[in-house]
Formats: sequence, C-alpha cells, structure tokens
Amino acid sequence: MPGEPVRLPRKGQVFVGPTIGTGTRRCSARFAAEFVAQLHAAGQAVLVQPGGSGDETVLVFLGGEPSHAFTKQADTWRQTEPDFEIWDVGAAAVAGAAAQVGVDPGELLYARAHITGGSRDPRLLELQLVDPSLGWQWLDPDIRNLAQRDFALCVQSALERLGLGPFSHRRP
Repeated sequence: MPGEPVRLPRKGQVFVGPTIGTGTRRCSARFAAEFVAQLHAAGQAVLVQPGGSGDETVLVFLGGEPSHAFTKQADTWRQTEPDFEIWDVGAAAVAGAAAQVGVDPGELLYARAHITGGSRDPRLLELQLVDPSLGWQWLDPDIRNLAQRDFALCVQSALERLGLGPFSHRRP
C-alpha cells in the first residue's frame, strides 16, 4: 500500500521500485530511504529487495521463447550468454505470469526478466510484460537482426491470432 512502512538495511545495496510499473533502481541504503519517500509521495506502493553483489542479467523472451540477453557491468550494458539456470528462472516467471492471466506463454508478444544472483543463486528481480525495452542497441548487429526478425514474426502471429492480419478488414 502507498505510504506503508518498509524495512531498509543500514548498509549495502537494495533494489527499490514501485510494486506495479517500471522504475526499479539499485540504491545504497541511504538513497533507498529517499527513493521510497518519493514513490510514496507519488501514491505508489513500494517493493524492496536485497541488492546482492552480483550483476543483473536481463533476459528477453519473444513469443514465450528465449531470444537474447544482456547484463549490466560497471554501468554498461553488454550482450551476454547466460547459463541455463538463469534462463530457467526467467522462463518460469514468464510461464507463471501467463498462467496467472490464463494464456499460453507463446501468446505473450514479449517479456523482459531481470535476474540477479548469478547462476549459483538466480533470483527474479522484475518481470516486464508491458512496454519493456528489448535492448536492441546492446546486441551485435547479426544477433540484433535475428532477434528483430523473430520479433516481427511474433507480431505477425499475434495479429493473425487476434484477427487483425493484413486481410482481416477486406470487403468483397
């Protein structure tokens, strides 16, 4: 609930963000309290998670299938090839979200799962299903071309499934 007290560590890193929406940040304990106050002042409920010491890996799923990934290291995003354990956590999150709303994961146009903890202790930080950045700019050109082609095919499939394909509005 907006304004609800949250417990923050006295030191170390934490992730703070709205419970619904975008804007999660990794913060020092000192800045976390300020950010929580800003979110509460904006009428938002707040989620706080331990920051951990590992890198954050972002997994992109297109049409419910793994597509590509990137990681943030020293404030720079880079293309990466995560271990299967990390992909498994992301896939489970996508499947769980799809089940929650009663659809097959393949019906989700895209998803972006943020994973922390590395392959030894992977944990879901955030799952974005609406308007995520898909990270095209951090991919090598060849990988980007393949991923964007897959995305276009997912869009085409979704349009056809919803009866919105190119011939859906033709009249005799």
